[in-house]
Amino acid sequence: MVAIQKAPILHQFSESITGAATIRCFNQEQDRFMKKVRSDFSGVAFHNYVTTKWLSVRMNFLFNLAFFIVLIVLVTLPASAIYPSLVIWNPCNVENSMISVERILEFKRIPSEAPLVIQGSRPNAGWPTEGKVELQNLQVQYHPARPMVIKGVTCTFPGNMKVGVAERTGSGMSTLIQALSRIVEPSGGKILIDRLDISKLGCKT
Repeated sequence: MVAIQKAPILHQFSESITGAATIRCFNQEQDRFMKKVRSDFSGVAFHNYVTTKWLSVRMNFLFNLAFFIVLIVLVTLPASAIYPSLVIWNPCNVENSMISVERILEFKRIPSEAPLVIQGSRPNAGWPTEGKVELQNLQVQYHPARPMVIKGVTCTFPGNMKVGVAERTGSGMSTLIQALSRIVEPSGGKILIDRLDISKLGCKT
């Protein structure tokens, strides 16, 4: 949440640097929008800081209590009953093993990309012939829990032509390039190149 609330501040700052002359011309140095984004960020950052400190105090208390109990047990037990070195080594080894398992599970949850070649959906050898690109209600988001970066864009780029797209910072141009290159798969809609849906083609195509 802190990162989400910080993004508007950075965006406002970069936009203010670009339009500094216009801001001074209209005497808008004390802009209410900047005050609002700062207020939103300060509220989230404060609660994040307080929550972190609250959790840190309790975690330190629990850790010290557990360490004290284990130390008492090791001191009171006879030397032949337990080896202190094993008591320390085993938890460390288990922690390292659990980190490896966690990384494997993270890789397992990553969605698989499309195969390199889909035999039933291979285009003709000369494809693409025109280079016409059509976006039909294109929707792109980087994570299901994140907001849409591209929301229902529909347009056509004619073939055999150079097309330029002008947009403001953060409007999703880099995301559009990634979607055309299939680095990011669309969440909805279609991308057609010469009337072929590229989501149904292999990545090598």
